[in-house]
Amino acid sequence: MRESARDSEETWKGRLALLLIALFVLLHYCSVIGAYVRFNRTVVPTDDPFTYTMGFFWQLDLARTDFWEGLRMAFTSNWYWMLNLPIVLFSSVLVKEPFSLCIFNFAMFGAATAAFFRLARRLEFGIGFSLVVAWLPWAFPLHYGFLDYTSLPVLGLDSMFLGALHLALAATLLYALDPARMGNAAFAGLSTGLAIWARGNSLLVVGMVLLVPICAVLHGIWKQRERRSWAGFALFAGICAGMTAFFYIKQGKQIATYYADHLVFVQRNDWSLVDAMPFIK
Repeated sequence: MRESARDSEETWKGRLALLLIALFVLLHYCSVIGAYVRFNRTVVPTDDPFTYTMGFFWQLDLARTDFWEGLRMAFTSNWYWMLNLPIVLFSSVLVKEPFSLCIFNFAMFGAATAAFFRLARRLEFGIGFSLVVAWLPWAFPLHYGFLDYTSLPVLGLDSMFLGALHLALAATLLYALDPARMGNAAFAGLSTGLAIWARGNSLLVVGMVLLVPICAVLHGIWKQRERRSWAGFALFAGICAGMTAFFYIKQGKQIATYYADHLVFVQRNDWSLVDAMPFIK
């Protein structure tokens, strides 16, 4: 009886902690809106965030006019899927302002925060310490303000990609702790697929970040030697492979063309260590 009451209390505390995480994300987002409006009224936008923002505005206008065409173009116009898709899906409630669209960056970081909290609890840390662990994705100064390309309010690709990468890392580590759970396998596969969808050249980066967790998954499966564990890994791999294949079938040609132009920039100069040192530093 006491054990049941203790479990019930822990469940209640865990749900309250998740509610606090959601409240933190919402309050943080709301604290940005006023400053973002003033920033956009006083600073002339330039470079990639400006061109990306214009593209997202176009996506929003199209979805409002023709939802299904907007959804089709979200997959075919470019590889900015992780912002294109929510803009289309929530087009009826969004306004054509950067502060409205950047909410999806915050939402992705919120999902990653909840996943890290769940991971910490699975490792049997207390509620308080688990909340500290969950907050770690927010600890980097580059997430704040409007001038860095990776800042949460900025409408580029890197902020969404970093959030998706955090989510995939937490989900895969959680899966590694119990490879026999099909739900963990599916969640890790979906999170990894979303991270790959988040940026055109993300495949190698996602692979580097998740290499050790996936090795841990395989080690756990080998130790368990259970058919269910191998079935879970097949589910994980199938989701990852399916989402990756779909992404590169739709956008592979555009991505290859884009990076071929970058290769020209590098090859047209005879590089020496002196030339490369500023970039190395």
